[in-house]
Amino acid sequence: MTTSKDEIEETAHTDATTIEGKSVDVDATAIVKAPWEHEANLVLINRPEYCAVRDPDGKVLFWNDDPISPEFRHKVKHEAERLHAFPAPLPISEEEWLEARSAPRCIVENYFYADVGVFIAPGGTGKTTLVLFEAIHIALGIDLFGHRVANEGIVVLLTAEDSREMLVARLRSIARQMDLRHAEMKRVRESVLISDVSGQGLKLTKVDRDVVQASTHVDKLISTLQRVKPVVIFIDPAVSFGVGESRVNDAEQGLVEAGRKMRNALTCAVIYIHHTGKQNARDKSGDQYAGRGGSAFADGSRMVQVLHSLEARDWLSATGEELAVGEVGLRLTRPKLSYSPAQPALYIARNGYSFRKVEAAESKDGLVRANADKVWKILNDEVIAGRFPSQRSIEAMDCGLTQRAVRDAIAWLRSESRVSEKPVASTGHGGKRSYLHPVSKPT
Repeated sequence: MTTSKDEIEETAHTDATTIEGKSVDVDATAIVKAPWEHEANLVLINRPEYCAVRDPDGKVLFWNDDPISPEFRHKVKHEAERLHAFPAPLPISEEEWLEARSAPRCIVENYFYADVGVFIAPGGTGKTTLVLFEAIHIALGIDLFGHRVANEGIVVLLTAEDSREMLVARLRSIARQMDLRHAEMKRVRESVLISDVSGQGLKLTKVDRDVVQASTHVDKLISTLQRVKPVVIFIDPAVSFGVGESRVNDAEQGLVEAGRKMRNALTCAVIYIHHTGKQNARDKSGDQYAGRGGSAFADGSRMVQVLHSLEARDWLSATGEELAVGEVGLRLTRPKLSYSPAQPALYIARNGYSFRKVEAAESKDGLVRANADKVWKILNDEVIAGRFPSQRSIEAMDCGLTQRAVRDAIAWLRSESRVSEKPVASTGHGGKRSYLHPVSKPT
């Protein structure tokens, strides 16, 4: 009994040999067994019980065990994989030509797509809490920082850092600060699924023959999540799910490949949460290579987001708005987003478990207008208090603006007729004086 080289597919089993998914009439426990023989062509033949398998290097493997020896089984598998390692590419069909899409399924417009991404931030920035905030919006279909949620649904968070209890408590606090109704909170509990694998040694990659590749845990995870049908999977932190950083780019590329395997099977976004390098954290670098380690993560990902906290003065310069008491200013850059036009930085003010988007001062003119609104408010407060403010008195105040910024702001208010010079009533002492009187409310 023989079969051609092209028909070879699987390994021999303990009970039968399988070719193209069909059992061949060769029993592993019978006297006649089916070995592989490497000649000019691979053939499957009936041979005596005791026979040899020759590989291309001339090594001879003998077997007559019951069940079939591991060496023989490995040889069969190796030859099958070698023959089917790269399937012949097919011509493009008319249907494929007409229906092929240039972008995968959109989860959140200009934010998340069904592909592999990485979210980078220094430790202590609040990246995990922000991820939970994002998860609630995706689960409920609520616009996220002005971006429309195109496909709401289940969000899975794999954590190897924070405990499930801690993350549930944070999720509850966020939901409360968002003033969610009871029915919405119920949907959040059902749709944001947290799996705590800390301390379990769950790795998505392994080293096999000095090559980093997806581990068997990826297949198990896919099998489980196919029933859940998530739209986004967050993996936190990336370093806990890989093989370490001794071979940094190989390790990162292995995680990217594992993410792609999950993406292909589940049609969802797979977002790794990653830390910045130390110097990048100090420099507040917002480019795609801000992550610690190598460049493979950013190169292999189709979405890269970088989060940094800002000092109060930097925040004011970027937004033209002062942070309120208890607020922290965050800047989220998106240096790589393969499926949408380049996106501007997002400025996010965090207060406790709430996050709000703040518009950026798009140019110097925008910053001057923002400062002018602030100065107008100060002038108005001064007049209401019975004082007569001047440019010099405002410059002397500790209002968070430089003298140059105050001068530019007042000049802009004058040009827009938002302030006027009014005389101060004479008290009989000194010469004539005037003050800056606010004319209209800021628009």
